[in-house]
Amino acid sequence: MTLRKTPFPARQAAGPAGGTLGGFFPNPGYGLGIGGVRIHDDFNGPILKGGIDTELPWAVTDIGPGLNVVAYYDSAAEFGIIDAYTNSSANSGGHIAINSIRFAGGMPIGLAVAAKLRAESAPSSLDIVVWSGLISSLAVEPDIAENVSFIGVRAISSGATVNWYGIVKDGATAANESTIDLGYAYDTTWRSFGFRRTPTGVQFFEVDASKIGRYGYLTTDIGAEVTTNIPTADLRPVCLGVHNGASGGRHDALVDYFTAAGTIAR
Repeated sequence: MTLRKTPFPARQAAGPAGGTLGGFFPNPGYGLGIGGVRIHDDFNGPILKGGIDTELPWAVTDIGPGLNVVAYYDSAAEFGIIDAYTNSSANSGGHIAINSIRFAGGMPIGLAVAAKLRAESAPSSLDIVVWSGLISSLAVEPDIAENVSFIGVRAISSGATVNWYGIVKDGATAANESTIDLGYAYDTTWRSFGFRRTPTGVQFFEVDASKIGRYGYLTTDIGAEVTTNIPTADLRPVCLGVHNGASGGRHDALVDYFTAAGTIAR
């Protein structure tokens, strides 16, 4: 009997390539071996306070009076959705995060992260912060004044219409964060944003559902690459966070999916 040697499949494009996102390739981890990482959740299971019955171990970490979460199905396009909302009390909110997954020393080169997000209703007179990405601490929201490291997208509203921003933050005050205007309002329209770690910085992008390639959605870069205030603290995934300010009142934000993938040093 003759035995044939079957070669391993070639590695798929990853790292700075836009194809590292879950859903772009049939399986971004296929062929990557120990060099690849893939984290993806479409939130198709029920959700309970303190834990989410989905593929990944998401959990709710409260800030102040806390954060409430429910899951539901919206349409064929938004198969599973998490609705995170603040209490009516002032300074309430929190994170939906995975505390057990941490990227030591900051976001690794080659990793790309994306999420699909929107507001449940237009912000009113509330002092609202909404965010998604990678964060160093679950004790505070990644507001301008907070001493926390964060890479991701954020919207801050006090009632007026505001845009989503890409944020690279390494400490308190505006001097310690770099921002990119993503060009879209924080409102009830679904937006798919992402960011990837390059050898020299962080590049934000839009996942463009109007541009379909052979393997799925394509991405379009937004703004210049950010090369300053890049954190070196350990970072963990947060699919969605919401916080209200001193004015109090309930505010809902939604996430449809969260994904992170790429070829990174292991």
